[in-house]
Amino acid sequence: MTMAVSVLAYILPFFCSFTLLSSTDPEDYLKKYGYLEIDPAAATNGEEHLSSSILKFQDYHSLNLTGVLDDETLQKMATPRCGMPDFEPEQSTSGRLKRYAIASKWRRKDLKYLISKYSEQKSLAKSSIDDIFSSALDLWQDSADLTFTKTHKEKHADLIVSFVKGSHETNRTSHMDKKLSFDGPGGVLAHASFPTVGEIHFDDDENWLLNGAQKDGYDLMWGAVHEIGHALGLKHTKVKDSVMNPVYKRGVFDKLGDDDIEGIIKLYGTATKKVTEAVTTMAPWDASASTDFAMMSSTKETCIVADKIDAVLTIGKAFFMFRGDQVWMYNQQDSMPHYPVKISSVFPGISGPITAAMAGINNKIYFFRNKMLWRWDWVRKSVDRGFPKHVKDFGGIHDNIVAAFKWSHNSKGYLFGSNGKYWRYDFWSNRIDPGYPRTIRTWRGIPNSLDAITSAPDGKTYVFKDKSYWLYSNRLYRLQGQRYDTENKWLSCEDHNANFVSMEDGSEEVAALVDSSSSSGHIASTMLVSVLALRIV
Repeated sequence: MTMAVSVLAYILPFFCSFTLLSSTDPEDYLKKYGYLEIDPAAATNGEEHLSSSILKFQDYHSLNLTGVLDDETLQKMATPRCGMPDFEPEQSTSGRLKRYAIASKWRRKDLKYLISKYSEQKSLAKSSIDDIFSSALDLWQDSADLTFTKTHKEKHADLIVSFVKGSHETNRTSHMDKKLSFDGPGGVLAHASFPTVGEIHFDDDENWLLNGAQKDGYDLMWGAVHEIGHALGLKHTKVKDSVMNPVYKRGVFDKLGDDDIEGIIKLYGTATKKVTEAVTTMAPWDASASTDFAMMSSTKETCIVADKIDAVLTIGKAFFMFRGDQVWMYNQQDSMPHYPVKISSVFPGISGPITAAMAGINNKIYFFRNKMLWRWDWVRKSVDRGFPKHVKDFGGIHDNIVAAFKWSHNSKGYLFGSNGKYWRYDFWSNRIDPGYPRTIRTWRGIPNSLDAITSAPDGKTYVFKDKSYWLYSNRLYRLQGQRYDTENKWLSCEDHNANFVSMEDGSEEVAALVDSSSSSGHIASTMLVSVLALRIV
């Protein structure tokens, strides 16, 4: 009897009465990922040897330690994952990895990377893939003494990224076989090689997502950070909240785990780059508390900004006004005492004047100056790699951008041009949505040449023009009729104790639109609002 037949005879009792949930053979799986040693002597003690391997797998993935291929174990084996092994041949089969594991390291700390073959999927634009990998590299760079620079020549690249399908080859000598293979949708998602090889392959048969919150595919950001970790020298870990855990986890990925950080620092040391601190120490992305901007303490300097507002920006509980090269900030109900200050002292790398600003996702802030765009990272306090860019790179925009905001109604970005047009921007795909530009008249009542627009923490939308502002109804899709003086009502310049007159969406201006006492009027208004909603959102 051959070894394969012998092992098969012993493996059958460990299936219990359950069905394997994927095409993966358990024996092959355990061998491939380092749990089952390929040892001819094991054939004489197959049952005990296999049980030990299953226990090792169960322990690694925090499963019930049964020593048999029960349903829980088979489900875990069927879960999509990285194609790199969890244990290398030299590791003890009885060992327990409680934290990060290290393979090898690069001799240099200034590494170059190349995306040599982009995905063939239409949903993955090259610019989106570039942004994902730039952000993934930033996570490692922010934690360890590393820098990454993109190159366009393979001979200069330390890390080489490719999207491939099925059988493929590696062009560099590595611990991986020269002939490699992906298994189609599901199963193995990607694999990489340790330093100093640095090849990273993604299975282009997988449905890679730019938004990990979706459920019909796999988050490319997670895959990029995980495989880069291998290419930098980290092995798999059993720590569940670590990105270097081999099993894919759904959700939006935007940070390293403590175990990942400890591992990368062990390899390359602590990051020596000092992040410039902003003037304020607020927590900008905490929008748990609603801010009433009505009762803002005012000073002579505060009220000067109302002469002409270049841009407004809401970040969590804080509100910023920009004019020239200065910025004013309001946190909760007060004007911050050290403001105004230079824009660059709060947002290093950004200088005024700016024409628009909006907060995006994943701690990104977008600043515009006419046709140029800077994307700024709040965590790193710096402009993202590759910026500024021309706005035409995001969907053929040729107008100057005069206002922008992330609308709380649908979490999309809206860019308003100088020629009475606007574009809707998708933060996940980094592109303008199809069907744009559209005329600004769709936003009923908003002037063609508005100065600024923002969604406040309470979800309400405010439009600014010259020294005035209006409340925009997110429910009726129209500018509410009453005009307010920015100095007196927003900044409380006339009366320091003035209360902001809060207008709920659908106040007296709604009654002017249709007669609410008329059923036909009610139906007509509902139809009108529905049509407007379709036109805008």
